[in-house]
Amino acid sequence: MRVYVAGPVTGVRGLNRFAFEDAADQLAELGFRPVVPHWFVPPDAEWRAAMRSCIETLVKCDGVCLLPGWRASRGAQTEYLLAMRLGMDVRELHRWLG
Repeated sequence: MRVYVAGPVTGVRGLNRFAFEDAADQLAELGFRPVVPHWFVPPDAEWRAAMRSCIETLVKCDGVCLLPGWRASRGAQTEYLLAMRLGMDVRELHRWLG
């Protein structure tokens, strides 16, 4: 099962890469195939371009894992709403792990 990892990036130190990578490692240990935006979006990408790339990737996944702080992120909110409308398996990180 491919699980897209969504969470805050803009305005977070180091683009929140550690939290994304940590979540990906934990998901992989449980047998999921995580997909992290940092793996395909250039760090200097303009927000709209980054979101278009993220959405293109998200729709190819089976579920979405929401990192802490996602509610304060415009991008993660957009990903959440789209995933919910598509009927994807959407859960916060602790629910994927629990």
